[in-house]
Amino acid sequence: MRFKIGLLAFIFISSCSNDENSVEILKFSLTDFPQTWELSSINAGLSGEIINAEEISVSEIYVLNDNGTFSKEFQDEFVQGNMNGTYDITTTENREYLIFTYEVDIDSLSYCSNGNVETMLVSDNEQILSNGSCLAFDSPAMYYERIE
Repeated sequence: MRFKIGLLAFIFISSCSNDENSVEILKFSLTDFPQTWELSSINAGLSGEIINAEEISVSEIYVLNDNGTFSKEFQDEFVQGNMNGTYDITTTENREYLIFTYEVDIDSLSYCSNGNVETMLVSDNEQILSNGSCLAFDSPAMYYERIE
C-alpha cells in the first residue's frame, strides 16, 4: 500500500511541474496555417553583432496563409506599412526556403532582395526564418521567430 501511495504522489507532483513556466516553441510547418513570424534579432553584418529588434525599434511581422499568400507589416523610426504577395516553398540540398514574391518592387525596403523577390531560409531546427544570405553583401541579416 505504501508503494502505491508513493507512486501516486510522484505522478501527481510530476504532473504539476512548472507548466506555467514552459514555453511552447513554434516551428515552421508545411501544413499548420496561418503562421505568424516576428522579427526577433538582427545580425549587424561583418561585425557579427547580434541586436535584438526592440533595441533598435524595428518591427516586422510576416503572416503566411494556407493559400500561398502572405502579408508583411513593417515599422521603424522612418517608415511603416504593409505589403502583400505570394510565397513558394522550395527544398534544395535538404534545406527549405521560402520565396516571397511581392506585388510591388521592394528594393528600397530590403537590403538584399531582387526586385520584388525575397528569399528566407528555414533553419535546421525549423524555429527561425532568416535572410542570412544578406551577410555576404555586408548587409544585416534578419532573424524571425514564429509567434502563432
